[in-house]
Amino acid sequence: MEVEATEPVSYKLGNLNMNNLIGSQVSLEFTGEINCIACGRDIKKTFSQGFCFPCSQTRADADICIVKPELCHHGFPENPCRDEEFAQSVCFKPHVLYAALTSGVKVGITRLVNVPSRWIDQGATAAIPLAQLPDRFTVGQVEHELAQKYADKTHWMTMLKTQHPEGNLEAVVEMMLDDLDEMGIEILDDSEMVQYNFEYPV
Repeated sequence: MEVEATEPVSYKLGNLNMNNLIGSQVSLEFTGEINCIACGRDIKKTFSQGFCFPCSQTRADADICIVKPELCHHGFPENPCRDEEFAQSVCFKPHVLYAALTSGVKVGITRLVNVPSRWIDQGATAAIPLAQLPDRFTVGQVEHELAQKYADKTHWMTMLKTQHPEGNLEAVVEMMLDDLDEMGIEILDDSEMVQYNFEYPV
């Protein structure tokens, strides 16, 4: 669904304003058709978040580095990137390292163009950008290092059980900033390191 950082957050499915349906009875019917999100072919099961098997093995947006950016193999002759154009248009763009309060405090990364929608997609009630890095691989390495100490996953089942996630975002951010300083990572200016807060239409 498309999201917009309004108060509360707005959701759209096509031209349908989903917020207007809250409290209504909604019925969904499965047609029995499953289609690859890339090539559109009819399939019986999906791979890697919606691809057919051939697309999951050949497309750059289905490669392992999409979920584990620290494993990017761009530039390795023995295992080249699946799509140079995709790499330049997606991976080699500015990325943001952030801390967010979802099921708890977590560290994460997203492309600059996905701020703040990525945080809303994760159900964050608050998020603070910490640093901006030039590409997905670099920011992925930093996140991977921080993930040895801080959570980098969102536990969606926990989020369904409580409206008030546990964790002191500001306190954890202070510790993360100390770690980033030790790693030699340039952090954002105070004017850019602002806290975003989100309320959801539940």
